[in-house]
Amino acid sequence: MSTPTEPAPTPPTLLHPERLPATGGFLLLPSELPLTDLTRLEHLLSGRPLVFLFQDGATLPTGLSTYLDSPAREVLAFSADLADPAPLASSLQDLVSQDKVIVFVPAAAAHLNAPVTTVPGETLRLLLDTSVPVLPLYVHHACDVRLAIEPCSPASDSVFAFGPLLSPSPHRLPDYLESLFLLATETFSTHRYLDLSLPYALIRGFKKHGKKGRVVDGKDEKELGFDKVF
Repeated sequence: MSTPTEPAPTPPTLLHPERLPATGGFLLLPSELPLTDLTRLEHLLSGRPLVFLFQDGATLPTGLSTYLDSPAREVLAFSADLADPAPLASSLQDLVSQDKVIVFVPAAAAHLNAPVTTVPGETLRLLLDTSVPVLPLYVHHACDVRLAIEPCSPASDSVFAFGPLLSPSPHRLPDYLESLFLLATETFSTHRYLDLSLPYALIRGFKKHGKKGRVVDGKDEKELGFDKVF
């Protein structure tokens, strides 16, 4: 069981915490998970048996290798080049049967992929093809998408948005990605500075009144609604 002794980090803002199963094991699959957010997640799940899962040989985000190299933390490494994924699936099923929460730790990435996750598609497919329940977690950093008028506070800007628990399904990969997209949209809409943003006000105006306002196309004199232009 994970028993962190470090001082509690600044807690993240939580969206849909009710989707986090109160009991039982599952695979928690985050969009990204740097060290600060991993410690926040660990404290959020304090008291539950945790297993940190990562790809063997992967370059983890700064500081994570040292952090996980502790007798107090249970870890499991796997190869993304598995010819037969059955052993990994069996290992995860065994951990879930013990009511353990498996936290996947994505490798460090220079940019987002998909574009709402740093996890490569082949790794996602490998993990989602297992028959264990999967909980999507979108990790949002306001500083990454902040407006020019918005201050940045990296120490306290994390939002953890939980998606619905996904059961085994042939469509689980698109379901997972769709969940991240919806969560990304929801978290971005929570920015308190959006109402002060002129571009955002214009976007809302176009969506609300797009069919009322019209412009004339200079090429063929055709009238277009603002909604079409947008």
